[in-house]
Amino acid sequence: MNNELIGKCFEEGVKRYPFWVDKKSELKKLLKKLQKEIQELEDVARHEAVLTEKKAREIKAIWCISGSGSYEKPLLDVKSDQRLKDFPWAHGTDKKRLDYSARLIRELKNKGGHPVLIYNGVKEQNTVLRKIAQKRLGLRGNELFISAGEIIKTIDQVSSLKFPKNLKLKNGDIIGIVSHSAHLSRVMRMVNKLRPFPESVKIVLFPLVFESSRNEDKFAFNEIMGILGYLSRREISEKPYPYKLLKSVQKEEIQIRPIIKTDLMDVFNLSNQDDVRAVSFNSKKIKLADHKKWFARKIKDENSIMLKAQIGGKFAGQIRLDIEEKKALLSVSVDSKYRGRGIASKLIQAAIRETKKRNVKIIEACIKPENIPSIDLFEKNNFISDGKVKVSGFWAMKYLYQL
Repeated sequence: MNNELIGKCFEEGVKRYPFWVDKKSELKKLLKKLQKEIQELEDVARHEAVLTEKKAREIKAIWCISGSGSYEKPLLDVKSDQRLKDFPWAHGTDKKRLDYSARLIRELKNKGGHPVLIYNGVKEQNTVLRKIAQKRLGLRGNELFISAGEIIKTIDQVSSLKFPKNLKLKNGDIIGIVSHSAHLSRVMRMVNKLRPFPESVKIVLFPLVFESSRNEDKFAFNEIMGILGYLSRREISEKPYPYKLLKSVQKEEIQIRPIIKTDLMDVFNLSNQDDVRAVSFNSKKIKLADHKKWFARKIKDENSIMLKAQIGGKFAGQIRLDIEEKKALLSVSVDSKYRGRGIASKLIQAAIRETKKRNVKIIEACIKPENIPSIDLFEKNNFISDGKVKVSGFWAMKYLYQL
């Protein structure tokens, strides 16, 4: 968030809301606080959150705040969504928040937690979520609670929030809240005013960002103007409810470099790891003689992009894109010793930057349906599901990234 955006918020705030005309110095101070706050949320959202086993057991619920559209539609025929009709960048936030929340639930379970996903949207959103929860999000009946209530705007979600009767929250328990970064800034001021959960419970935010800084600024502008409007009507608190952020801990720098001839054995050893072969469409071990021929051909191929990740100078993962006309087929793998550090995401983002230098329009990834971690990885990196396709005789989930 830049100073130009904050200046625009100041001018528009005074113009729209007479409340701020005689409070210009207070408004300037508030906008500076919001700038710092939202920037921190955005920075955290762009990095992997570190979830320890202890933290996973403490997080009892993830509250996913509904967004625009439903899981099946980018927009609904309701007033709040129709106001966004001319802003395609803001469409479909409901699906993004639900996908992220479901991934969090799975990660927490893998680390020993037993969280429930809490959601409260408009009637159509709730109906769609009930229909797709298990099949599309992998949520079983006791892992989803839809809090009923009359929802017209965000503040209604906060005021009507309920929890499952069997969820006994005690001192030190944590509720995680998922939404887009700037939106959380507004929501936490509503929470501070309305207090929908016990004060003994701690709050951790899991923010999301949009796919480009330009759209993030547009969204932030709308959210800040919403905050100024609510404050002018005294419907929310000026300060947000106290919360924590799980920041990324990166002890060793991840370096992304082109794969070179001397990486032959590193690529070979990684490709032959048991768990890498298990999620490949050809699960047989690769013979070294075959690998040498393949590697020599690929390293010279101008239509092949191969990158490696290194930590402390050691080979940690690799990604390959095979380009055909305007489409690139992507495959990525990370050494088992280095997983959980965000390496795969860094490789994917580096590969996207490289393909932008070529005349590539679409990046495609094919994933076995049972490979949930890879599905989560590509969805987190803004790949969109495009149905199923057969690869080497196996059904695969196809994911696309539009450049």
